[in-house]
Amino acid sequence: MPTFAFWNVNKNVSAENISAFAHERDVDILVLAENEIPVSKLVSQINTKSNRPYFQDIMISDRLTIFTRFQPGNSSLIQNKPGVVIRHYQMPLGESFLVVAVHLSSKLRKKTEDQSQSCARLARYINKAEAKVGHTRTVVIGDLNMNPFEYGVVGSEGLHAVMDRRIAERGSRTLHEEERPFFYNPMWSTLGDLDSKPPGTYYYDNGSEVNYYWHAFDQVLIRPALLDFMPHDAMKVITELKGQSLLTEAGRPNKKMSDHLPIVCHLNEIMEKSNAN
Repeated sequence: MPTFAFWNVNKNVSAENISAFAHERDVDILVLAENEIPVSKLVSQINTKSNRPYFQDIMISDRLTIFTRFQPGNSSLIQNKPGVVIRHYQMPLGESFLVVAVHLSSKLRKKTEDQSQSCARLARYINKAEAKVGHTRTVVIGDLNMNPFEYGVVGSEGLHAVMDRRIAERGSRTLHEEERPFFYNPMWSTLGDLDSKPPGTYYYDNGSEVNYYWHAFDQVLIRPALLDFMPHDAMKVITELKGQSLLTEAGRPNKKMSDHLPIVCHLNEIMEKSNAN
């Protein structure tokens, strides 16, 4: 607790399947991208079999839909920009935290340079939100439309998200006499095929000279202040729903559902800690 989940549903996943995903993974904060199901219908479906009701986190966004089990009075909207929603959750017990839900622009519409600039802008939004609430207990979750190794994600002017938890635990590094805070990015571990899991969350054969085929666009980033609450197996790419595979026989996301695989990240209870800043 809490458990965060994200799914780019590609305008194609039914309310029943979204509900099943939320319940099977015991999700506390559910972020959806490209959802076109009316919110009232989706809330009703999700709550049909729920002992703890879900609420919509109220905001105006054409790219993101957020549901939570936390009472509406326990959260507030910090920022709402195209493709970026930042909310502050204040728990009756334990520490508050920030959730940055994102769905950044696709590579089909933006160049690499544009995407790097988008991440730099996102980093400024996050820094401003953290200054406002007075802590850095921050989770970023969503579709960055960039891989973990791309400049906007790893660069110090961008999200500054590193693959090594031990490095992230240092908190920050100083460049040009300025402190640059880290994020930890567990999505690096999804790249490659050393186990039976798919080597990413999204498959695309672009037919060009440089072709990665698999991408980890859907990511969760964790600030060092929350790493004590994050088990080493906290992040999972989900490949099964209602006992059925979300993959084709070739092992790729089944577009009859969505061209993206959902992700889930579980944090242990975020209890009050004097040095968790």
